[in-house]
Parts: sequence; structure tokens; C-alpha cells
Amino acid sequence: MSISGSALITLCFLLIASACESQVKEHKIDQEKIVGTWMQKENRNGYSVFTQTEEFDYDHNKLMSTGKYDIKGDVLTTIDKKNGQAYTYKIVKLSVDSLVLQTIIRGMEPYTIHYYRKKP
Repeated sequence: MSISGSALITLCFLLIASACESQVKEHKIDQEKIVGTWMQKENRNGYSVFTQTEEFDYDHNKLMSTGKYDIKGDVLTTIDKKNGQAYTYKIVKLSVDSLVLQTIIRGMEPYTIHYYRKKP
């Protein structure tokens, strides 16, 4: 049995499309898991509080910024309410107890922020 060139190309395309689709499904983030208070590991005085739609950033218990956030795939984008600036992060890890974000800033080296969930 021989396969024509166009059939082989079509088959390859379908296999690649299927693989890409499965990768996208693997990176879907459960947005409910982010809701709560997250303490920074690197800065013991810094923490963030996520509600269903907003993020509040604190340092030394002083509110530093607030913003509306959205999660698409594994990317979290927050729009600062005060200055309208967009901040974009790749969600590297999100579990019940751990949140790891990596900044996405054009022209700059990314840095990683590690959080742990504050216990009630």
C-alpha cells in the first residue's frame, strides 16, 4: 500500500494539530485555585490577595497596588487600577499550597516569584 504525498502531508498536519491541542489542554489553569492569600517566599513582608477578579499587593501590610486580573491558558495579566499598566506573568505552578509566577516583560530578563498559601 502506498500513500500519496498530499495524503502524507495531511496526515502529518493532523498529527501535529492533535499534539498542539493536547499541549494546550495540559496548560489550562484552574482559576479557582488562585483565590486566596499568597505569601512571598523571597520577601517575607510581601503578599498578594486574589479574589475572583482582583489582585491586591501588600508590603509590610501596606496596600501597594490593586488590579483586575485575567487568566488565559497559563498567562496571568493584571491591569493596575491606578495607572492602567498591564503586568503579565506565566503561571509556572499553581497548586493548593504553591504559586510560582514568572514575569513576562519585553526586553527584560524574566524573574520568578515564589508564593506559598497563607494558612487560615
